[in-house]
Amino acid sequence: MLFLLSVATFLIFQEQTWYEHYDQGQKALKAEDYRTAIRELEAAVALQPRSKKQAKTYGVQFITYYPYHQLAAAHLWTGNVERAEFFLRRAYAEKEDSVERNALTMELLTNFIARYPSEPEIEERPDTTALWELISMNKYTAAQSVLQDLREAFPNNAELQGLTGILRVLISNEEELRDIEKEAEANVDNLLSDAQLEEEQGNFARALSFYTAVTRLKPRHQQAQFAITRLTERMEAEGQTAAEIEEAMNAALRRADKSNEMLLNTMKQQRELQLTNSRLHRELEKTRASLSKPDPAVISVDWDLIPISEQNLTAMIQAEIASDTALKNASLYINDKLLSSWDLFNNKEFQIPTIPKHTFPKLSNILRLEIRDMHNQIHQRVYPYTFPRPAQPKAPFLRKVFLITLAILTLGLFFIRQRKKRQAFRNRFNPYIAGAPVLNDKMFFGRRPMLKQLLNTLHNNSLMIYGERRIGKTSFLHQLDAILPELDDPHYEFFPVFIDLQGVKEDQFFGVIDHEITMALEPKGIHLDPPPESIDGRILTQRLRKYVGQLKQTCTKSPKLVLLLDEVDIMNGFSEQTNQQLRSVFMKGFAKHLVAVMAGININTTWKSEGSPWYNFFEQLELKPFTDEQAKSLVTDPVRGVYQYNADAVDKIVTVTKGKPYLIQKMCVNLVAHVLNENRRKITAKDVNFVYNEIRHEVEKG
Repeated sequence: MLFLLSVATFLIFQEQTWYEHYDQGQKALKAEDYRTAIRELEAAVALQPRSKKQAKTYGVQFITYYPYHQLAAAHLWTGNVERAEFFLRRAYAEKEDSVERNALTMELLTNFIARYPSEPEIEERPDTTALWELISMNKYTAAQSVLQDLREAFPNNAELQGLTGILRVLISNEEELRDIEKEAEANVDNLLSDAQLEEEQGNFARALSFYTAVTRLKPRHQQAQFAITRLTERMEAEGQTAAEIEEAMNAALRRADKSNEMLLNTMKQQRELQLTNSRLHRELEKTRASLSKPDPAVISVDWDLIPISEQNLTAMIQAEIASDTALKNASLYINDKLLSSWDLFNNKEFQIPTIPKHTFPKLSNILRLEIRDMHNQIHQRVYPYTFPRPAQPKAPFLRKVFLITLAILTLGLFFIRQRKKRQAFRNRFNPYIAGAPVLNDKMFFGRRPMLKQLLNTLHNNSLMIYGERRIGKTSFLHQLDAILPELDDPHYEFFPVFIDLQGVKEDQFFGVIDHEITMALEPKGIHLDPPPESIDGRILTQRLRKYVGQLKQTCTKSPKLVLLLDEVDIMNGFSEQTNQQLRSVFMKGFAKHLVAVMAGININTTWKSEGSPWYNFFEQLELKPFTDEQAKSLVTDPVRGVYQYNADAVDKIVTVTKGKPYLIQKMCVNLVAHVLNENRRKITAKDVNFVYNEIRHEVEKG
């Protein structure tokens, strides 16, 4: 008995033979189960690598053994063209085409594989990273030296030749601008000395003319602006009327125009040089675009096939193309047969027109999109689709068991919900949040559409969120901080860093940013050496470049560091130099991996002027008060099933709070506390009036 058991165990665990694997692989291929076919056929060739017209089995039987062209077909149907090509070459090497039927199949496979075009070679381009880095820092002389080296390495590059002349003009203009600036500074100093002398001698109108001349030359000169205000007030104090002061001001302006005509011409020349430099910089940007070696396009296709009739093999076909590079055209093939083509007109996204009903020739099929980008590179996206086999009807007794189980689960769920309601009331459940940022996703109301809009914009744009006090800007940033790491984006992996600037002094600014980035990235294994005690914009730039470099090494997608800067109104009091240093960080070569989302109250008006370092830098989103529907949802949804508001109470809350989320939460947290004290669950308009009178001053203050 023990012997028989041992023999049985041996037979059970004995490995399959090559011809058993081969037989199962052929059956799977015929049934269009291609993954099983690949597994079985590859197991067969591992045990028996040589193809044979008459292969002898262990049972002294002879079978035809041609596995490689069948492996090629199976791999092709699963979209693995490279493996299909490998096994097809092996099939020809093993002379599997000696059989006429095999030869025809192999010829068809060869034609199909040949339709996959090779990627066009990209012309070797010069590495201009250092050149553009120097140009961005306005170091044109050093850039000229780097350009000379590049021209020696690429003597036939027309773009590099054109850069030489542009840099030569920029260097000359910068030297002339420096001379003009020195002359202007000297003249401003002379004007200030004359103005102070006239003021000391009591010649206020004449002093006013000199100070006005200074502001003509230096519109933001604070000393001159303060002096004009001071002199105007003194002239009023001495009894001069508004008309007399205005006449004195006009006379001062006329004298300023006459006495400084030459100087104003110099400043006009300075402006013309600056405009010329701006035009040259635009030319440089065009050249930079033509010199930049294009990164390989990242293209994804979201396929959606909806079966209409499994019996007739018909389905609706939908697909959406998304790319980080402009696209020229796309063609859809089904089983290597062209179905349709479209011009994409250099768009980065395209949804193919829905094909409402397409009849497929067989159960398993291959759909392929052939996409050509703006660099004439062709990309293939393959989608194997097998119609589901019709499901067998369930036995009647299984249907009854299912219905009984469903009824029990429904009843149990009802009792569980009732018990949770009672427990919530006993535990004095009050979910509203008044004063603190909303961190709980379940309490984040009314901003989902704007959040979606921001996420669609964030890939290549920095954003400015502005709105009145306590409108929800901080809560919005916290939601971004929670959502971005989990975002399933086809191209980017996001690393948000929340930075609260409230109370931060200007000399601490860059250090605080670096500290918060360090704290956010350390849990992800990103480490740098400790920074120096004092950090300026230059050091922050160096450290950011290292952070991005480490992220690129660890990420499978392109990393995107997102700085979530809250309370940025404080930056209105920082010097223009500090603001300019921060802005320059976003202009560096690594900045394609860096975006910012800033939130504040007065930025929309304060930073909108053309003279601001942030002018035209941000996409702007305004957080407005809730609509009536959004406000009502915030009132009722958090306590649904535990407390009940009547309609008048909800309308009253929406009216007195004017749709402001903080005030809605403030009212509701007090309303729930009020009815709990009276051991009630229903909230009426009378309760709203009572609570409103208790906190009226705070509500009206907003």
